[in-house]
Order: sequence, then structure tokens, then C-alpha cells
Amino acid sequence: MKKLKALISLSKPNIILSVGLTGLTGMILANRGIPDIKLVFFTMISLILSASGAAMINNIIEQDKDKLMERLSKRVEKSNNHCIIFNNLFSRCFFLSYQYN
Repeated sequence: MKKLKALISLSKPNIILSVGLTGLTGMILANRGIPDIKLVFFTMISLILSASGAAMINNIIEQDKDKLMERLSKRVEKSNNHCIIFNNLFSRCFFLSYQYN
């Protein structure tokens, strides 16, 4: 359970929610109304999973710099193996949902 919470934290859920809402807003404005629910569903899945994977990659890349910053010193200790595994999973799900879109 602790690892799951850490992985959710590493995906930066507040930022991902913002990305998802921005994507949905763009779809509604571009369509001048609510688009097909299937399109919205698969697009949101793709967008959220790809953004989560990108956040995890960012955590791996910025790990050394995060240790030096006071405001990030309490951040969850990152596990590179778990980030890579979940990023790989998210990326595969992204491409699968993209194919059905």
C-alpha cells in the first residue's frame, strides 16, 4: 500500500487532473459542444496515462536536483525501478487506447 501511494504521488495527480481538465475543455471548445463519449473516454485515458508517465520520467531525471531543494526534501523517496515499470505500463496503455480511439 505504501508503494502504491508513493507511485501515485510520483505521478503528480494534481497536475494530471489539470492536464485532463484542460484537454477536456479543448475538446469541448473545438467541437462546439460535447463530443462523442467514446472519443472523450479514450482521449482522457490517453492524455492522463501519457502525462503520468512523463511526470514519472521527470522524477527520475530531476532526482539529484530535488535532493538539493528544501521544499522538495520531504518528497517521497523515488524508486527508479518502480517508476520505469509503471511508466512502461502507462505508455503501453496509452498506445492501446490510442489505437481504439
